[in-house]
Amino acid sequence: AKGHAFNEPRALHADAVNEAAEEEDLYLTVIVQCRNDDYGGHMLLRLNRMLATTGRMLHSTNVPSEIIIVEWNPVFNAAAIHEEIQREP
Repeated sequence: AKGHAFNEPRALHADAVNEAAEEEDLYLTVIVQCRNDDYGGHMLLRLNRMLATTGRMLHSTNVPSEIIIVEWNPVFNAAAIHEEIQREP
């Protein structure tokens, strides 16, 4: 049996995103769940890089947005995620 053929997602230019935001009530929420257990190695480094990159991308589109970080099942004797993430202005 053949699988369904999916079209490749089309990248939107920042101008197209801005026009869509002006035409509609657009608000984007990015939810990230994590825990400070160093799973996979360098977890905090990877988390901070992802937050910085995502923040820059969201800022460049001018789409109203937020990033919510949910700490799942905190590790005993490990620093809380909100104490470990780097915040950019």
